[in-house]
Amino acid sequence: MSKKRILVYGGYGFIGTLVCEYLLKNDDFEIVVGGKNPESLKQIEKFETVPFKLSDVNIIENNLKEFAVVINCAAPIVSSYRSISEAALRAKTHYIDVSYDPTVFEGITLLDDEAKEHNVYLATGAGLSHAAIVALAKELEKEENTQPTAIGIYSKSRFSKGEIKEQALNAIKGVNVLSGGEIKVVNFGSYNKKVNFRKFRRALYAISNSAISVAKFLGYRELIVRSRDRRVWLKKIAFNNRDRLTNQLLNFLTRKLIEFSMFHANEKDIEKTTFVSYQFPDKSRVFKTFSPYKVTAIVVAELLEWILDREGNGGVLFTHDIIKGKVNKLFTEIV
Repeated sequence: MSKKRILVYGGYGFIGTLVCEYLLKNDDFEIVVGGKNPESLKQIEKFETVPFKLSDVNIIENNLKEFAVVINCAAPIVSSYRSISEAALRAKTHYIDVSYDPTVFEGITLLDDEAKEHNVYLATGAGLSHAAIVALAKELEKEENTQPTAIGIYSKSRFSKGEIKEQALNAIKGVNVLSGGEIKVVNFGSYNKKVNFRKFRRALYAISNSAISVAKFLGYRELIVRSRDRRVWLKKIAFNNRDRLTNQLLNFLTRKLIEFSMFHANEKDIEKTTFVSYQFPDKSRVFKTFSPYKVTAIVVAELLEWILDREGNGGVLFTHDIIKGKVNKLFTEIV
């Protein structure tokens, strides 16, 4: 049986590299790294590479035609998913992204009818640990007989460049929370709270997270996702009054935030632990811990095998639906 050619776009980045290395475990895959930076691609020796930019959908389509699946690791995904997913539909190439941005969830959902017509799967939500966190929340709901109203995430790992770019955009446009069954936008720095993680407490801030879109899709009424944020100095710049800030200042802050991303995650950080706290309406909590960055590669591999086992069909896939029956297995592997 011939190997399936898999394109990992942005495969020279931190998350993309982890995905490529993990997929090497499967002898049925032939991994190719794509990206817009020729210099970064030249440094890759283990994989075949293909350079192309995302400015022209026709060029992307031509590059995708020879691949069974394209995995989008080009952060920020909110800026890259439209062109790659559209080209994937045209090329009849299945699509997976490592997003955790609610905007991406909503945009991909609109392509469901077209994806079914083309027999192409569009899978979103594999970003970092969030897919597993959401899937586990759904399983806990059965055990607790009620839905969690808040999720707290605390990680000892540093942030990757892609994460910081994503949150830089969120800091400017606001943060999504679920209230009364509807997604609402609140100012960055809102919903601050000290959250218990069994043996310690940490001050957390509301962040935009794919869990919000998934929760609404699943019929949740209330949900806030909070995380430790190393860019707490942003809160000191009065984001609660950001209407008084000029666009020039916002752009300056974003540039500085991305420059700060040079302190991105390294190999030692991969083994560090992420703590998750699920709060329920009666104030009870359930705690979980796992290693953060490994989750994305594991989830992507699960999605990839699921899709290739069902070729000939298509539509939009939410990661939590695919892995919900494997949550315990996944957490066992990454703990």
